[in-house]
Amino acid sequence: MRNIFFSLELITILFFYFFGTHGLPVLFRTKQENKQVEQEIRQLQEEIVNLEQLIYAWKKYPFYKEKIAREQLQMACADENIYIISKH
Repeated sequence: MRNIFFSLELITILFFYFFGTHGLPVLFRTKQENKQVEQEIRQLQEEIVNLEQLIYAWKKYPFYKEKIAREQLQMACADENIYIISKH
């Protein structure tokens, strides 16, 4: 009788170990999700560094503001003409 009870208990424990809500498949899935989140964190940290460099350049160099205004916003001073050369 003890052997049967022990066998059933062992089977139950192994079942929950492999297929339970906190079993091995969930553990592997969680580790994979953690790797993806860590990769996203690294990418966002790099983006933050790039944005901080842009902010620094924007504050420090007035020429940078003019460059952005001319290139991205296609702005010019009052006495200037803008020529747009398009590639076909």
